[in-house]
Amino acid sequence: MPLSNRLSKTAVSRRVCRPNLLRLALLSLGLLSGSPSFALSLPQAQQQLQSQSWDLKAHQFETQAWQQQAAATSSLGLPRIDITVAGIAYGKQIDIGQDLPVPIPLTLDIQREGIRSQLNVTWPLGTGGKIAATQAQAQAKVSEAQSDLLMTEAKLNKNLIDRYFAVQLSQQALQVMQQAATNLEAHVYKAKRFEQQGMISRLSRIQAEVARDGVKRDLIQAQANQTILRSALAGMLDLPETQLGCLSTPLPIPQALPHPMAWYVTQAAQFNPAFGKLTAKSSQAEQQLKIEQSAFKPEIFAVGRYELNRQATPLTEPDWSVGVGAKWALTSGLDRHSMVSAAESRQQQVTALTAQTQADIRLGVQQAYQKISQYQQQYQLLNQDLVLAAESLRLQNKSFEAGLSTSLDVTDAQLGVARGEVQRAQASYDYVQALSSLYELTGALQQLDSLSQYLALTEQSCGA
Repeated sequence: MPLSNRLSKTAVSRRVCRPNLLRLALLSLGLLSGSPSFALSLPQAQQQLQSQSWDLKAHQFETQAWQQQAAATSSLGLPRIDITVAGIAYGKQIDIGQDLPVPIPLTLDIQREGIRSQLNVTWPLGTGGKIAATQAQAQAKVSEAQSDLLMTEAKLNKNLIDRYFAVQLSQQALQVMQQAATNLEAHVYKAKRFEQQGMISRLSRIQAEVARDGVKRDLIQAQANQTILRSALAGMLDLPETQLGCLSTPLPIPQALPHPMAWYVTQAAQFNPAFGKLTAKSSQAEQQLKIEQSAFKPEIFAVGRYELNRQATPLTEPDWSVGVGAKWALTSGLDRHSMVSAAESRQQQVTALTAQTQADIRLGVQQAYQKISQYQQQYQLLNQDLVLAAESLRLQNKSFEAGLSTSLDVTDAQLGVARGEVQRAQASYDYVQALSSLYELTGALQQLDSLSQYLALTEQSCGA
């Protein structure tokens, strides 16, 4: 039976061929091409992707834009100063004689034209809370953009880890199959010699050749899989595939989590950026309600005016004026009551979304935690099984040489070792996927950085 069929339960194609994406780096060696050897660790990959990700850059610019808009609202409560200039012409008749003790017909006829210019100052003293709410809403949009940036960074980091270790898994599977092909080739040579000596049948020799050829086919598929995965990884880094060398951070040995599940649930509630985004959304809805409610309140303002060109000012108008005024809109183009109701509905929407997000994240933490424990146990059991499988292969080889077992027994034992090694690597990959998911849910960046540092302690040589 070909190794591809025997390894179907390992889900190599299921997971290795569809990894996610994320934060990678450069430096490396062409494992299949024999190009110069450069090591690319996971932290280096993260730094590279940090500098190359257009998605991150887009969110950074968006955050900057909201920060600038928020800064612009800081002047809403300050006086507004403007200068108006207008060309005017006017005429005025004044009956001067009417004011004399003895009225006489005396009229002063004034006609003038010129450029009139005014300095105007308007200072809002009270807007029903509209200005403060507008400023607070702008700050909440900054917070939302920052949370979006953190969520994007966390998602990219998680995807990078998945993609990076998918390549490592494919590399291990490739090495396992190469070793299996080498061992089966040696077995075929031995089987041919035994057949010539009459120690085994032609059928036994054919069975050995069939097993060897099956592994060779699987080896070709494994090489193709790795080429695809390495190409995808290089694409994430905006690097030519030829510049992607060896990955020096190996698949980790699964370890038990240092805290109980409840601790991670609490961490997620405190540090998951999704909650920061929802908090910002809630603040925006609250401030929008205040803005709509301010439409029912009067606006109070101070005003001042100074004539810059008094020669063009009508005689009846003062050169300057100051005062305090109020404005109360009785009607508007929109139904203000409906606008308030809409703002209240948005508040309720955010409350519902927050409750659903809390439930989803709690469930995600629980599932990731259980998977981590599951894959750790699987890894340990597979370690034990591999010891037994190796011993079984050793005994089957001895028995075959003594003429006490068949060629099929030997190939089955050889394939059993290969299957166990791939399954163990798969368990390690599943473990790191679940671990990165847990860390993403519990405040991705700090925890994932810690993971990177931990993994860096187990760096492997590219020449190994």
